[in-house]
Order: sequence, then structure tokens, then C-alpha cells
Amino acid sequence: MPIRDDLVLRTIRQIAHVLAHLLGKRDQDAFERLLLELDAVYEGQLGMRRSLLHDLEGESLIAILSSTGTLDRDRAFLLSELLRAEAIGLATRDRPVPPELRLKALNLALAAADEELDAEELPDRIVEHQEALAGADLPEPTLWRLFDHRVRRGGFAGAEDLLFEALERFGAGPDRIERGRAFYRDLRTRSDASLRRGGLPREEIEEGAAALEARAEDAPPPARPGERGTNGP
Repeated sequence: MPIRDDLVLRTIRQIAHVLAHLLGKRDQDAFERLLLELDAVYEGQLGMRRSLLHDLEGESLIAILSSTGTLDRDRAFLLSELLRAEAIGLATRDRPVPPELRLKALNLALAAADEELDAEELPDRIVEHQEALAGADLPEPTLWRLFDHRVRRGGFAGAEDLLFEALERFGAGPDRIERGRAFYRDLRTRSDASLRRGGLPREEIEEGAAALEARAEDAPPPARPGERGTNGP
């Protein structure tokens, strides 16, 4: 569904305008104006200071925006856009851009996409944040959000890559193995055409499923009560 909150939509357009001005001028006054605009939106729309948002982890921000039981996807995307604008603004001033800005922006954009927000810019923003974080090891919650996003968009080969990255980095725990099995069960129901478009033809599904089961067999047994596990969730 599209953005329904008119105020959120106007604010996103306003920030985009200020950012475009900054990119055109690239001077200190334009950068300071951007920060002032961001501060006003953070406090007016989200009720918190920019410094507090910097201190909160991405999962905490998503929890705050889900306080009613359902994610406020409009404001999740708005906050993602604000963090993006700040990251770009810092880059124009040749200042270090904390990776956390892009990581939080990516998580919020993925969370909004998971709630079926239909914003024209959203898919491109997700790609942009990924590219800005290229080479970084994404936290596990972010990795799985990205995995789900790729599955929804039919990017099956990319999703499979993320599945095996999770197994490699976090271990072949039972929950991860079952998530992989569900992925391959779903792929078996897809048409040949959709699988080819997703970069994972049918014959490769069984190869991937077999590799998943091999990981499951090689995984250490779950820790007994009182022992420290090494296999993850």
C-alpha cells in the first residue's frame, strides 16, 4: 500500500528538496540547514532528538515504531529517509559517515517493505543502503530481513546466498535449518519461469537443498542444559 500519511509524504518531499539543494551547493550553510530540518522532523514527527536516535539500535527503533502492535510503516520509511539524508549530508562535507546510519536506514526500509509499503523509491533505497554497506558483515536480523525481501521480489539466487551466509557465520542451528527447508519447499512450488527469472533454475534447487541437509548433518548437537551452546538458535 502507498504512503497514507500526508504529513509523512510532505516531509519526505521537503527533506528531498533540502538534500537536493545541499548536493547542488555543497556549502556549510546548506549542510547546517539540512541538520536543522532533520532536527525539526525528528522532534516534531518522532518525538525524540537526533542524538537519541543515534544512540538507539535499529531493532529498538523498529520496536518503538511497532508499539501499537503493528509497525508504522510510513514513519519507518520516513526515519529511513532521514538517516539516509544525514549520511549523504555528512559525505558531502567529507566527514566520516557512521555505518550505523546506513544500517539503521536499511533495517527500517526493509521493515517497511515487509509491511508491504508501496513507495516508489523504496526498492532503490534498499539497494543503495546495501551498496553503502558493501563489505560489512550484516547483523543476523538484518540479514534475514534482506533474505525475506529478496524472496518476496523473486530474487531467489540472492536469497540462497544469504541463507548460506547465515549458516556460515551464525551456525547451522535448528531454526536456521528449518528456515532453509521452508525456503526450498516454497521454491518447489514456483513455476520454472519464475525460478529462471530469480536466477535459480529448478535443477539447482535440489543441489541447494542437499547442501543444506549436509550442513544440518555436520552441525554439532544442541547443548545440554547448563552447557554453553555453540550452534546458535
